[in-house]
Amino acid sequence: MTTTDLAWRRLAVLLALAGGVSCALACWSAGSPGLALPVAPLLLGGLAALGVAFFCSLGGWESEEYFPRVAVTLVLTGLLCAGAAAADEAYATVEGWQHTRVPVTATLSDCRVDAQHGDGDSGLTELDSCVYHWTYQGDARSKRRDSPGADYDGRHLQIWLDPDTGEVAGHSVTDVVLWILLALVTGGSGVAGALVCAAELLRSPELLRSPQPAG
Repeated sequence: MTTTDLAWRRLAVLLALAGGVSCALACWSAGSPGLALPVAPLLLGGLAALGVAFFCSLGGWESEEYFPRVAVTLVLTGLLCAGAAAADEAYATVEGWQHTRVPVTATLSDCRVDAQHGDGDSGLTELDSCVYHWTYQGDARSKRRDSPGADYDGRHLQIWLDPDTGEVAGHSVTDVVLWILLALVTGGSGVAGALVCAAELLRSPELLRSPQPAG
C-alpha cells in the first residue's frame, strides 16, 4: 500500500466520524426547545463530510472493500441520529414540564373511541379521548384530549396546567424513561460501533505507520 492510499484511508475515517457526529447533532437540534445548534449547517456539513469520505474511500480501498465500509458507515450514522433524536425527545418532554407545572384534578366525561388500528388476529389498538373538566383559580375549563380508555366517564385524573397560557398536559415518566432507553440503545450502539470500527482500522499495522521505502 502506498503513502497516498494510507492518507486517503485516514481522511475517509476522520470525515466519516465527523459527518456522523454532525448529522446526529442536527437531529438533536431539529426539535430541541433549548441548547439547539443551527440545523442546516450541521446537516449539510455532515452530509458533505460523508460524501467526501465516500470519495476518499475510493482512493484508499479496492472496490470490494469500500462498499461494505460505506454500508457500515451509513448504519452507524443512522444509529447516532436515532439516538440523538430520542435523547432530544426526552429532553423536550422534561423541559415542557417546567411550563405545565401546576397540578389540577380533572373530571372526565363524554369518553369515546376515536380510532382503531389492527385486526382481529393481532389485536386492536384504540385511540380514545374524553372531555376533561377542571377548575383553576375559580375559572372552569373543558377540553377534549387523549384518555387512557373509553370507559373513564366520571373518573378523576391529575393533569398539569401552564398558568400563563392555560395549556394542559400529562406528565408521563414512563414515556421519558422509554425515550432515554431508546437513546441509550441506539446512540450507544452507534458510538460503540464507530469507535470499534475506527480502532480496527487504526490498529492495523499498515495504518499505524507509513510504508517504509524498499531497499
